[in-house]
Amino acid sequence: MNIIIAGCGRVGYTLAEQLSNEGHQITVMDTNPEAVQNVSAACDVIGYVGDCTSFRSQFEAGIEETDLLIAATDQDEKNMLACLIARKTGECQTIARVRSPQYSEEIGFLKEELGLSMSVNPESAAAHEMLRLIQVPSALEVDTFAKGRVNLISLVIPNGSVLDGLKLRDYFSKVKESALICVVERSGEIVIPDGNYVLKAGDRISVTLPLSSVNTFLNKVGIKAKRIKNVLIAGGGTISYYLADSLLKSGLNVKLIEKNEARCREL
Repeated sequence: MNIIIAGCGRVGYTLAEQLSNEGHQITVMDTNPEAVQNVSAACDVIGYVGDCTSFRSQFEAGIEETDLLIAATDQDEKNMLACLIARKTGECQTIARVRSPQYSEEIGFLKEELGLSMSVNPESAAAHEMLRLIQVPSALEVDTFAKGRVNLISLVIPNGSVLDGLKLRDYFSKVKESALICVVERSGEIVIPDGNYVLKAGDRISVTLPLSSVNTFLNKVGIKAKRIKNVLIAGGGTISYYLADSLLKSGLNVKLIEKNEARCREL
């Protein structure tokens, strides 16, 4: 694909590096010549110095031959305007980085009116990752699939666990909790186990199960699952906003510390 990435900050750099490694033809654009030079040299991509909200700049960067524009500057309004111009000029697919809580709440309307193919919100994604770990503090990692209906958690089997020395085919008769142990890591080796595989204490296992069953499962396999009720957040940035909002919706008590009184009152 021919892709233009508007914005040469951390997000733009990461996207350029990843997409270039996947074999796509990448052009990066930014108003900062030094930033364009750094990204184009490091990622071996084409660089263009210009304003992504300018029709002329997009045209000169090759928008008419572009399949996808990703607007990843640090200004939401600039990203959305760049996508609107790209849709009108090049009829390509567009992705906008949208960080503002206000715009995020109206993203359905904005996508329809501006013709956005997709919006991304790194701050919101980071907050949701924190939320998953807070909901299951005993797990090493928590990933969500099927729109939150299924969770993949990683944990280490403790000494004395019912799983220690257990053949996988005997799992349900012993634990009586619906879960699928899909990956086992032992001594640096990763295994997809079959029914004859014998688990041992110290194994790192990845398990899929509904979120509602996680704490029950952990307790049954010998891992104390203490439910977190109170959370203290230090800092009043955008990630803190999304995290506090998600925690409150989950029924947790939240306190937030922010040195800026006006921002604190706003939150």
